[in-house]
Amino acid sequence: MATLADALRQCGPAYLVTHALNTSQAKAWRAIVACRTPALGGQRLQCNQCGHSHWQYHSCRNRHCPQCGARAKDAWLQGRISEVLNVPYVHLVLTLPHSLNGLYGAHPRWVIDTLFASAAQTLSEFAASPKWMGVKDGTPAFSLVLHTWGQQLQRHIHVHAVMACGVLEYLSRYTHRTAIGNERIRAVTDSEVAFTVRADDRGGKRLHRLEGTEFVRRYLQHVLPGGIKRIRHYGVLASACKGSKLNAARLALQMPQPNAKAMESAQAYMARVAGLDVGLCPACKTARLRTVEVLAPAKRLPTPGENGWPQERGPP
Repeated sequence: MATLADALRQCGPAYLVTHALNTSQAKAWRAIVACRTPALGGQRLQCNQCGHSHWQYHSCRNRHCPQCGARAKDAWLQGRISEVLNVPYVHLVLTLPHSLNGLYGAHPRWVIDTLFASAAQTLSEFAASPKWMGVKDGTPAFSLVLHTWGQQLQRHIHVHAVMACGVLEYLSRYTHRTAIGNERIRAVTDSEVAFTVRADDRGGKRLHRLEGTEFVRRYLQHVLPGGIKRIRHYGVLASACKGSKLNAARLALQMPQPNAKAMESAQAYMARVAGLDVGLCPACKTARLRTVEVLAPAKRLPTPGENGWPQERGPP
């Protein structure tokens, strides 16, 4: 299956001939291409019964990498589930007018902070209005998640919001999503990338093709500046006051406090029913895997477009 890393490897050199990368883009590029390869190190696992052996390489954990979002998403969802109140929730999308896309290109940090602030102010004003919330001067509880892309990787800057007034699980689909996932990329050549986009409102898909360097350009415009937080919490959920206000809301709603042990048991249950036992041998499916060799990560990752990446290792 073709991947985003394949697109950067094959189409990236032509793009770099006429374009320079900023620090954040170069960091994301190196991480995505190195993710789950010998460049980041790993360990060779071997079955203690049938002798099966394979290498398991480390993840890059870069927030723009499509291979690294699932675990972070699950961890985020587990943390937020413990904060759910016994009230209805609603999912909202607030979009920056496309006429301001050029301003984002020149001042992305300012535009992002202003979009978050404007969205937060708007939702807070709704919460304070008895017309909408049924109470006067209500304190909102909501989270915002930033996205900068559309289906064809064009600029489409918007925030997803989940507000107590729909479910956290629905929002979790957006929290750690990247501009494009590997499952959407169908083919990569030196000159072209083909990927699926939404064709209609009923879930239909169609194949979209972009010239290779244009694909790289569109993807890189969604690499955020360093230090930008894509997920922000407000009102009752704001980190500065969450401890006191969330507990007060639970008391007012006569809700029990979250049970940490129960949450751990639920996670263990999900791991069991999903069959995600990473220590089980994939060949014989009965014995356990053990680490028999460790590979240290490369001291330096090659710059984008450069050769010299560590090669995949096969069985001993």
